[in-house]
Amino acid sequence: MPEKNCSPRWFDRFLLRGESVVAGAGLCAAAVLVLSLGGSAWWSYHSQAMAATEAERDRVEAASRVLATGVQSILSAGDGAAVVEVSAARRMVLEASARYGLAVCRVEMPDGTLLLDADVRKGVKALPIEWPAAPATAAAAAENESSIGATTSMEIMVAGRGLAKLVIAPGPAPASSSSARWEFQAGLGLIGTLALGAMLLFYRGLRKRLRGLLALREALQLAGAESASAESLRLSDDFGEAASTWNAILAQREAVSAAAVVGKADRQMSASGGAETDVTSACDALPTGMVLVDEHCTIKYLNGAAAVFLGTKREDALGKTLDQFGVEADVVRMATSAAKGLVRTRAVFESSRVTAGDIKLRGPSEQDAERRGHKKFSSGVLRFVVRPVRRDDAGAATIIIDDVTQQKAADEARNSFVAQAAHELRTPLTSIRLYVEQLIEEQEALATDPGAKVDPASRATAINAINSEARRLERIVGDMLSVAEIEAGSLKLHDGDVRLGPLFDEIRAEFEPQAKAKQMGLMFELPPKWPQVKGDRDKLALALHNLGNAVKYTPAGGRVSVRVSYQPGMASGAGGTGPMLVCEVIDTGIGIKQEECELIFEKFYRAKDKRIAGITGSGLGLALAREVTRMHGGDISVQSQIDRGTTFTLTLPAQAA
Repeated sequence: MPEKNCSPRWFDRFLLRGESVVAGAGLCAAAVLVLSLGGSAWWSYHSQAMAATEAERDRVEAASRVLATGVQSILSAGDGAAVVEVSAARRMVLEASARYGLAVCRVEMPDGTLLLDADVRKGVKALPIEWPAAPATAAAAAENESSIGATTSMEIMVAGRGLAKLVIAPGPAPASSSSARWEFQAGLGLIGTLALGAMLLFYRGLRKRLRGLLALREALQLAGAESASAESLRLSDDFGEAASTWNAILAQREAVSAAAVVGKADRQMSASGGAETDVTSACDALPTGMVLVDEHCTIKYLNGAAAVFLGTKREDALGKTLDQFGVEADVVRMATSAAKGLVRTRAVFESSRVTAGDIKLRGPSEQDAERRGHKKFSSGVLRFVVRPVRRDDAGAATIIIDDVTQQKAADEARNSFVAQAAHELRTPLTSIRLYVEQLIEEQEALATDPGAKVDPASRATAINAINSEARRLERIVGDMLSVAEIEAGSLKLHDGDVRLGPLFDEIRAEFEPQAKAKQMGLMFELPPKWPQVKGDRDKLALALHNLGNAVKYTPAGGRVSVRVSYQPGMASGAGGTGPMLVCEVIDTGIGIKQEECELIFEKFYRAKDKRIAGITGSGLGLALAREVTRMHGGDISVQSQIDRGTTFTLTLPAQAA
């Protein structure tokens, strides 16, 4: 049967599961309510406006009838002069204008001459004897019409004179009527808001009751699709009893399917004479992880190594998708494509791994684990190799997982070693080449001109510099060889009695010129009688020489003190107690951060202080010094404060002389 199209609609992504039907009905009801309220508001506003217009028309008609009757009776009762009558008629006009709120209220003669007006400054004081019968000019009539605007006019008969015209124009609508209309609209809006709020509350209650049934309806629709996974069909128990029953049915279906697969596998194993069991055991014995997934990236098989790499148990991983164990999206995508036959070649991916407590984090760095508050135990790099596999009619892909942490660490160490070695060797070689070129130039000058003057001090300086740099090269190469021997486990000590007095004299002779050049104080506090120490003199000299970094990292004008003492009983590096030789190197240098005090004993590590960026160093000296000292049964420790100085303490087993 064709697969149903169960892709979600665009608005379903904004809704909770099982809410689409209820949400659609709620949206339709809300839209109908909003449209009804909007139509009611428009119709009420339109009706009020029409009623206001009709009331205004009635007000003007009533005013015109009252004024026409009153003015006609007053003017018709006067004689030829009729000053009194004009005053009474003007008063009536004024009262009517104020009572009815008229903008224009006046009486004109047939020729347009103003007879009475609401403005007391206009009009005549007495009725004229002769009454004109026609407008004076077209211009005057036009002027009067323009000043009147939208008006209502009515003819009145003045006895003994003729016709007159009463002109009325309404004034602006009272503010109270406009305010009443807006108050009505505001009330209607408030009612609509309350209705929407009530509808929202009703919707929330309805959603709570129907979400479980609607979610079950969606799950049933998805169940008909071939691409539906068990996880997508499973419902949360928060949906109620119907969801729990549905999940139980799914579990039974999965159990039946698993039983069928197991039965088929048993039949195949019986037919192959147990060969499958041997293959499974062989796969479990592999140190490389192997995972078999289907087209939906669901795990069908994995060996023991793969379960360890994924941080789970094998029985817990079967039937789950690969992305549930933190595997990167690129690996999941390639495995899906390979299982579907879209990719025929293998693909290789590498992913960082940090194990924090009982949670495995992949992709993020170790700092992310520490930032989340987890205690870091280990870290590494996993390599995923994805290959397509075809078995029967179903698509599948295999994923091979290797732990390449040690390989990566070795590569990084090798690259760091090569870079540091090249840098450390180039500096003394450059100095030697420059001084040799200087000597060659002086020798050529003497060969050309035997009488040429050559500065003996300059030649002596060049020869001493060449000797010093050559010894520096010898120490660097010696350090590198010693580190290589330690890494290979072949470093051996040539035990013998070590005379410490001459050894410290050599160290003083080596570092005093450097201290004088930097105008530093270099003090040695040595015991009057040296204890007996057994060990490899050359290796101990190497360890003590590396403590001379104090001179290198102490600014000019500082102070370095070397204190050597014998203590009959103290803790040794091997964990026991006994007589020890204690050598302390105390400086007033730049200091070391507390979090870096142990890191400086790692190979190739250099402190992150920007002030030492211009000071050369391989990062091997302290690591080699601690390793050699521990091989002799002692140890090296450090205490430091930034900008206040550092104290290195070296202890060696010794016996009183």
